[in-house]
Amino acid sequence: MMRWPMRYGRGSGYPIPDNTRKVTEIAEILLLQDGQYQLNPIYRFQQTGQDERGKIQGEFVSRPLSPRMAQRMASQGFQIPPEIIPDSA
Repeated sequence: MMRWPMRYGRGSGYPIPDNTRKVTEIAEILLLQDGQYQLNPIYRFQQTGQDERGKIQGEFVSRPLSPRMAQRMASQGFQIPPEIIPDSA
């Protein structure tokens, strides 16, 4: 089973000004060689505007995966969008 942390935002200026709850980021957790952890964002919410009621509109923008995560997802049958597959060079 794969687990990805999700970061939520709520109004009052951080980061959603319309005071709604939204998932703002989905990230993988990378274990570094020194035993520390690092979050690698996979998707981030990008605001594109507001509707007539002031509700924030937006979309998730993909970020490149780590090579390990791309391989792991592919081995479990996930179809990975080409724009987030890391270069093999």
